[in-house]
Order: sequence, then structure tokens, then C-alpha cells
Amino acid sequence: MERSLMAGGMSAEAAAIAREAQMRSEASEAARIAYVTQARTLRERRGSFIKMVVISALVAAICSRLRGTVGALGFSISTGLVIWGVVDAVMLTSQIKVLDKRAMDMMRARDAAAKIAAEAQEL
Repeated sequence: MERSLMAGGMSAEAAAIAREAQMRSEASEAARIAYVTQARTLRERRGSFIKMVVISALVAAICSRLRGTVGALGFSISTGLVIWGVVDAVMLTSQIKVLDKRAMDMMRARDAAAKIAAEAQEL
């Protein structure tokens, strides 16, 4: 019976394995794309926070030279923004690293599933 199935192409079991592996490969690629997109978005946000830190540090330097309530208030607010921006930029950097690692894992899973699918089609 197996010989008759093989005469018409691959066996039903090999075809099922190939389909399953192909579906896993496609799912891994979709997940990888989602991780890459999230990481890109976080990189853009991190860039915005870094710009905020630079501008706030400049404003803090200017306000530190001013006397009175305006200088003290401006210095206080701008240093708070510097601290907030640095903390968020560091947190986003760690999240980006995690997403990049997951994207690499999904790429390896995609490649492994594609290899299994190709091997199953050769059977």
C-alpha cells in the first residue's frame, strides 16, 4: 500500500509532516515580523526620550544660571524630565533586547521548520 502511495508522489504521512512544518514555518515568520515591528516602534520611542533628555539637560543648564522662582522652577522641572527620560530610555533598551532575542529565536524556528518541510517533501 505504501508503495502505491509513493508512486503517486510522497506518502500521506510525509505530506502531513510537510504541511505541518510549513505551517509552523509561516507562523514563526509572522511572530518574527511582529517582534521586529515592536522593536522598531520601541527604538523610535527611545529616540524621542533621548531627544527629550538632551533638550531638558540644555534647559536645566540655562535655568541653573537664572535667579528667582522661574530659574528654580525651570531647573526642577527640566532635571525631572532628564531623570524620567534616562530611566525610560534604559527600560526601552532592555525591552528592545528581549524583542530582538525573540525575533532571532523565531527566525531559527522558521528555518528549522522550513528544513523539516523540505526534507519531508523529498520523502
